[in-house]
Amino acid sequence: MRYLLEKVSKKEIDEALKNPNVRIGVEFEFYIKVPEYTEIDDEDHFRKKFFKNILVKKYNIPTHWEYKEEPTLNSGIGVPIEIATTPMNIDVFMNVVPKMFDAIDKYGITNNECGFHVNISLSNVQNLHNTLDIVKLVLFTDEEYIYKAFDVRRNNTYARSMKDMMFVDRMDMMLEDLIDKRKLENIYHVSHTNAINHEHIKNKHYIEFRYIGGYDYHKKWNDIRRIVAHYIHNLVVACDPEYKRKEYMLKMHRIMERVFTIAKNIYRNLLIDYGKDVSNLKNIDKMPENVGFYEYQIAAKIAIKWLEDVNMIKIKPEKQRKIMMKTENKEIERNMVEFLTEKVLKRDIDSALKNQNVRIGCEFEFVLPEFDKKYGKAAQIWVEWDNYMQRLDAWESSTEEYENAGEEEGINPPDVPKWAEEIGYEPGDDIPEPYELFDDIPKLDIKKFFNIVVKEFLPLEKLPFNNYIISSDNETKSTSKWVIKPDATIGPSGIEVASPILTIDQFLDICPKMFNFIEKYGVTTDSCGFHISISLKNVPNLSKTLDVVKMALFLDEEYIYKFFKKRRDNDYARSAHKSIKVGLTKEDIEEFIRDNIDVTKLRKAIPNTHFEAINIEHLNASPNKQYIEFRYIGSGDYHKKWNPIKKIVAHYIWALCIGSDPEFKKKEYMLKLNRLMLKFDLFTKLKRLDTLEKENKQDTPEYNFILNQVKKIVSMGINANDISKVMEENNAKV
Repeated sequence: MRYLLEKVSKKEIDEALKNPNVRIGVEFEFYIKVPEYTEIDDEDHFRKKFFKNILVKKYNIPTHWEYKEEPTLNSGIGVPIEIATTPMNIDVFMNVVPKMFDAIDKYGITNNECGFHVNISLSNVQNLHNTLDIVKLVLFTDEEYIYKAFDVRRNNTYARSMKDMMFVDRMDMMLEDLIDKRKLENIYHVSHTNAINHEHIKNKHYIEFRYIGGYDYHKKWNDIRRIVAHYIHNLVVACDPEYKRKEYMLKMHRIMERVFTIAKNIYRNLLIDYGKDVSNLKNIDKMPENVGFYEYQIAAKIAIKWLEDVNMIKIKPEKQRKIMMKTENKEIERNMVEFLTEKVLKRDIDSALKNQNVRIGCEFEFVLPEFDKKYGKAAQIWVEWDNYMQRLDAWESSTEEYENAGEEEGINPPDVPKWAEEIGYEPGDDIPEPYELFDDIPKLDIKKFFNIVVKEFLPLEKLPFNNYIISSDNETKSTSKWVIKPDATIGPSGIEVASPILTIDQFLDICPKMFNFIEKYGVTTDSCGFHISISLKNVPNLSKTLDVVKMALFLDEEYIYKFFKKRRDNDYARSAHKSIKVGLTKEDIEEFIRDNIDVTKLRKAIPNTHFEAINIEHLNASPNKQYIEFRYIGSGDYHKKWNPIKKIVAHYIWALCIGSDPEFKKKEYMLKLNRLMLKFDLFTKLKRLDTLEKENKQDTPEYNFILNQVKKIVSMGINANDISKVMEENNAKV
């Protein structure tokens, strides 16, 4: 993706390393060397002595810096430690980091587990959350330059490339709203393990860069110094909407061009499949190299829409899914669903709903229709005005770019909202803010809307609890009190009510009461979700104990989707089973089965992002705050389905217990993993058959041999008793 790269000049590097507005903090991860034949009984005491006697006394490291254990360092080559600095100006940073690297070189060890994280804020930017364009920051970050020095970090779980996430979920939105910073920031799910971690911009106003690390990172000061200069330069660029605006727009257009090129290639192939003429598509650019999975999915959606709109060919949803997954074999897909599901017995459900080790939290999302009746018009006008103005800015920028290039305009100005048209505005006009045009429209203030919702339309005295907090900040949480807060994802009248930590008995008592409250005073729409967070009192460190793949494979997703069909392809609750099928390889499973030691070995299959149906991001918290969030349930009238929900929650608990016990249903788990390996073999063989067909080699021994294997497996429904036999046959040489 060369068009995403941005070169930083020597002048810009020098300016960055002299920027007086920079405040920078760093985290050094490494192992303290342990003298030979020495046993460490108390690692905390050992870290304390190292910090005081070595770092402070010998290297003059400030005493107010923090030291602690780093739980991700577990190779056993020394005592793991993380040193976290306080914010420094750039001069102090340039002086103290080489000292720390010298200390690590003499007294420590760095391996590929170790990271060097850099936190940066700007003193002249008071509110980073309102100022920073996170997409602009990502697009101006030259990841390839960083990976040239730290190649081992390219696919690191704890520093995930931001470019790889460009096409996840929101590309269609990005195509429409090119420079709407508030919308584009949603392209990147907030996660502590992103290479550019923006989870702190709202409250602490800094960005964490996690790219640097790996074996002997502490010996690469010159590279690190330049990379940090890149960080600073790009952060400054991303905080100024006018700085390099044209270059930014050009990058966005190039992303669009790439996606449309992929879409055209898919479109042409679909037309061929349907026997249509493709002579007018001979001159399209060839398919780009290294097309990512999510990038392909977005392009496939576009191609399918063209096929339907231009050629009037209606494609069923099931067929659309196959196109986007690059496979057409319905039988294999059906069998994959069958052997990834797990039936839960009634006694298992009853046992789960009596488990006194369960600690559970729940989030009820609903809307208050009376608000929409009174203020819905005002809220809708503000949304439409905001969308129009953002599109207008994008159009003006792109028009200027075309004119500077000596070309004609490539796009027309955006259409004005209907209400603006009615009072005389035309496409391309600047429209004043709505409160200047209408006497009954208040100034835009999300908090104000929320306060109106609570004050006028939410009968607090009717709630089935009285220990609550009302907060206009959606991030507010409490372990001991209920929290009432806004949820912008379901509109201005959206409310989220989050419970404190409950026992299973408390949950079973309060949940139907809360559903009754929603039935009387609210409405649940298809945008609403009901999220369940669960931990186990008898499992003190879920991160080290839980096998998330085992938990997911023993959770019957099809049972859940039977009651909540619209959640099957929901962007805010992506299927764990699909993630496993995409995120694991045959080699991953073979290695896990062979070693059968580390339960976290396969964890990478479940993305560590918030909008997964099984959200595992809280496993990164301290042991007493770890839990799993299940996001499957939701959509219109979910609050009327208490009996199915109760059983589904029992499924959650049952699957979590299985995933936390390596010996429970071990044989069944191994069988499921073997079936997954078989699936990978099948798809490889289907791909080979496709190649042979294109080469007109259907009559060859190789083709017939592979075809017979595939037919046999499909016809038997992947019978458990024949798994080992089929695996042996699949490994035979053709």
